[in-house]
Amino acid sequence: MSLGSVPAEARPFQGRPAGLVTRTAAGVVDVIVVLALLMIGYLATVFGWTVPFVVCSVLCGVAALLATRIDPTRSAVAEFQVKSSKA
Repeated sequence: MSLGSVPAEARPFQGRPAGLVTRTAAGVVDVIVVLALLMIGYLATVFGWTVPFVVCSVLCGVAALLATRIDPTRSAVAEFQVKSSKA
């Protein structure tokens, strides 16, 4: 397997465990999207289109508020880099 396209900093994190985590996260996101679409369709048939738009607006607002909690100065992999450099 060639790792030429993978940056040197990311090579210690490659492999089967990283692929399993990535695929699991992608699968969870896919399920959430499908459930959200089904919920919006159900709400639209029961209550009309106003309620689904309000629900989606609230969910987007919550997501925006959560996104403001992200600290761009903090590394997402700092503790893993320390562990891999000690090994």
